[in-house]
Amino acid sequence: MKNKIFFITVFLMMSILFTNNCIFASMADYTDEDAEKETQRMIQEHKDSFDNTKSNNCFLKELFVKGGTLSPNFDRQVINYDLKIENNVNEIDIIANAEDADAKVNGNGKIDIKDISECKIEVRASSGTTRTYFVRIIKEDEKNTVAKNEGKSGDNKDSNEIDIEDSIITDSKNLTENLSESNIDDNKKIGKNMYIIIVAIFLLISLVIIIKIKKRRNH
Repeated sequence: MKNKIFFITVFLMMSILFTNNCIFASMADYTDEDAEKETQRMIQEHKDSFDNTKSNNCFLKELFVKGGTLSPNFDRQVINYDLKIENNVNEIDIIANAEDADAKVNGNGKIDIKDISECKIEVRASSGTTRTYFVRIIKEDEKNTVAKNEGKSGDNKDSNEIDIEDSIITDSKNLTENLSESNIDDNKKIGKNMYIIIVAIFLLISLVIIIKIKKRRNH
C-alpha cells in the first residue's frame, strides 16, 4: 500500500512539473513589450467606452522634411520612412499636419539630430487614439559624399549608382538581422521541444517501473 501511494505521488508530481513547464514555455514568449501593448490596448478600450462620440482619426494629412526627401513617398497608411541627408546636417524641419483639425501632432518642427537616428511623429485623435510615424535618418558618409562629388565631374559613379549601392547595403543589413532573429527563435523552439521529450521519457520510464512492481506483487 505504501509503495502504491509513493508511486502515485511521484506520478502526480511529474505531471504537475510537466504542466508547469508548458505554462512557463508559453509565458516565456510573452515579452515585456507584449505586456505593455496589452496594457495600452485595455486602457484604450476603456477610453473608447467614454470617448466613442469623439473622432478616432489619427492619420496625417501630409508629412515632409524641409531640405530632404522621404522614401517612400508619403502615404497616410505608411508609418515607416527613410530620410537621406548630408553628413554635416545636424538639424531638420519636419512638417506634419493631421487630417482631423481636432487631432494633436507631436514631434514636428525643428529637430536636433546630432545624437539621434530616428524621429517619431505622434498623432493623437480627440478620442485618445494614437498613431506614430517613424522617420529614420540616414546620413551619407564621407565615402559616398566624395563619390557623388566626383560623379558630378564625370570621373566616377553618378548619384543614381550611389543610391543603388546604398539600397543594396541597407537590404543586406535587414536580411542579416532577420536571419539572426530567425535562428534565435529556432534555437528557443528546439530547447523547449527537447525539454518536453525528456520529461515525457521520464514519465514513461516511471510508468514502466510501476507496472513491473505491480506484476511482481501479483506473482
